[in-house]
Amino acid sequence: QSGPRLSKGKCGMRRALQEPPKSRLVVAFLWHPSFSPQFNLFGEVASQSSTFDFTYTSYYESEMGPGLKKCFVEVRGEQARDTLVQHKHRATDFENQCLAPTGSRLLNLDPMLVSIENVVGASSKNFPHRLYLGEGVYGDLALIRRKGEYAPLPWTYADYTAQIPYFNQVYQALRA
Repeated sequence: QSGPRLSKGKCGMRRALQEPPKSRLVVAFLWHPSFSPQFNLFGEVASQSSTFDFTYTSYYESEMGPGLKKCFVEVRGEQARDTLVQHKHRATDFENQCLAPTGSRLLNLDPMLVSIENVVGASSKNFPHRLYLGEGVYGDLALIRRKGEYAPLPWTYADYTAQIPYFNQVYQALRA
C-alpha cells in the first residue's frame, strides 16, 4: 500500500501521516594532513565549504595526530530524512578503509542531513540531546532554523557554528 498512512482518530475521523520534505546530505570531512580525501565518496559534490585548520578541540589529536584539516561537502540530490543511519554506516566503512599502519584513523566522516527546519548529524555516541535512530546510530540536532537562518544550540560544535553561512547556502539550494 502506497501513499500516506492513515490512522483512526477520535470520533472516527481520519488523518494522514505525511513524509517530511526531502533534505540534503552534507558530510563533514576531518583528515590528517598526510591523507588526501576523496570528497565524492557519497556521490557527486554539489558544494564544498572552504578547508580550514581544525583547531576547535584537541579531541581527535590523540588518535589522528596534530594539524588536522576539515571541510563540509554537500552531496548533489535530495535525501529522504530516514537515510541518516545508512549514511553513518557507510561513513564508518569508509573510515575503516582509510587506516594508518598503526590502525589509527586518517579520516573522520560525519554525515548530516540539512533540512528546511534543522541540521541533524549522525553519531555513534549517546548524549541526553541525541535521539536513538537505530543500528547503533544517534541523531544529533546540531542547528535549527530561527529568524531566517540556522542557529546553534548550547551543545552545537564550535566549527558547525562557524560554518553557519555555509549551511545557509545549502539551505538556499534546498529551497530552489
